[in-house]
Amino acid sequence: MNRFHKLLLTTFGLIALELLFALFFPFLRTVMLLLLAVEAFALILLPILKNKENKSREAVREKLYDGKTIQLDHGIVRYKLSGDGNSPVLIMINGFPMPLDIWERNAPDLAKNYRVLQFDLWGFGGSDTASVRCDADLYGDQIIQLVHKLKLKGPFHLAAFSIGCTIAGRLAERSSEFKLGKIVLIGPVVRPMNISPYHWPIIGEYLTCLFIGQAMLNIFGGNFFYKKGLEKFRGLFFGQLQVKGFRKAWLSCYRNLFPAASPHIYKALAEHGTPVMILSGREDRIVSLDDSRLLQRELGWPLTLVENGGHSVQFECPEQVNAEIDQFLKEDAVCLNR
Repeated sequence: MNRFHKLLLTTFGLIALELLFALFFPFLRTVMLLLLAVEAFALILLPILKNKENKSREAVREKLYDGKTIQLDHGIVRYKLSGDGNSPVLIMINGFPMPLDIWERNAPDLAKNYRVLQFDLWGFGGSDTASVRCDADLYGDQIIQLVHKLKLKGPFHLAAFSIGCTIAGRLAERSSEFKLGKIVLIGPVVRPMNISPYHWPIIGEYLTCLFIGQAMLNIFGGNFFYKKGLEKFRGLFFGQLQVKGFRKAWLSCYRNLFPAASPHIYKALAEHGTPVMILSGREDRIVSLDDSRLLQRELGWPLTLVENGGHSVQFECPEQVNAEIDQFLKEDAVCLNR
């Protein structure tokens, strides 16, 4: 039982107790009913008071997020494209709920040898919130549309982070649309996550309204082993909370992407013959290192554990991570998607 289940049980338990008092103790009925009315009013008012979404995505883009924008089927996408146009393309897929700036210490260095594409997933950073469910298929469509619109040519290498690794894995199933090269998985989420009670209609929306701020604090704090040099990224990360539609994207992604994580996605990737390397921070406190070791053991993919790195190891240990990525991508591949 997680803390949200305990909170719900406590809340409904108190309400049930007050109803029993009102039912069996007539002299307390008026007091209990008034108390219930006040509690009901407070429960209704809390999400309104906690709501920080007061700015349009366009206004926040102009104020916080640099880079370019492009129109795709579900709205505007923020992206950055760096490196020589003739170099191999490397696409960076963010984790949840990260803006593309999580790669800000990697892209400039890797752009010396690759055409590096960073972008914000639908609903996060400077990209609009899609009106449809946020799942791996939606984000796969976003990547395919983006490379076509930018006229980039494959094979496309991928550097995927956290739950973004699920998106990368699913892209291997779309070889007719997307010419895949090599994949680097950073802190991959391998097993499905229990998101209860967020999957419950209405309850999930209500809890998101109440706890999204605290959840963002927990995610930010848990991603980094060292808590230094984060001031700029902190502003970009928490700036998302003021964007209208952010909570909707958060909950939709949480409901549809995290439960879809599965070892079967990675097994299919291995059967596809795609060269894969895994990088994880030894001090990862978000995703268990057992996930990465499972892929290493079952699929034979090389795993590098980076000392003194947390979940966002590419941000904390960029020199080693960049060198590992560059070396892996330059190695001769036994089998690439053709």
